[in-house]
Amino acid sequence: MVMLLGALIIHGLTSGPLLLAQHPNLFWGVVASMYVRNAMLLLQNLPLIGMWVQLLKIPYSDLFPVIILFCLVGSYSINNSTTDVVIMLICGIIGYLMKRLSLEAAPFYGRITTLLFRTKPCTAWCTGRSAPGPEPGP
Repeated sequence: MVMLLGALIIHGLTSGPLLLAQHPNLFWGVVASMYVRNAMLLLQNLPLIGMWVQLLKIPYSDLFPVIILFCLVGSYSINNSTTDVVIMLICGIIGYLMKRLSLEAAPFYGRITTLLFRTKPCTAWCTGRSAPGPEPGP
């Protein structure tokens, strides 16, 4: 959904209830594409049900190291930085501790996001204009 919102902003459209009134063809095209996507996923995954069942039979002790390996490789490959791996490990440890202590994650995420936007509000969004976001299309 974030990608869809970004595409709307790039083309100079604002999301919200007026999108349906001002651009009904675009809105219903997006809805239709979501139905097509779901049908394609269904057709793709029906033959793979047996494989998913076999995957569930793998013991957790064998599957866990593979998952951790994929997480490490993925976090390193984004920027080729070990700092990203350390951040991923710290977040994983915090998530594990929060689960063990039965703490809700939403207030934690809200607090972190609030701190990031208060300290560096334009790091990710501002492009030198008064409004955040990418330049609208022609």
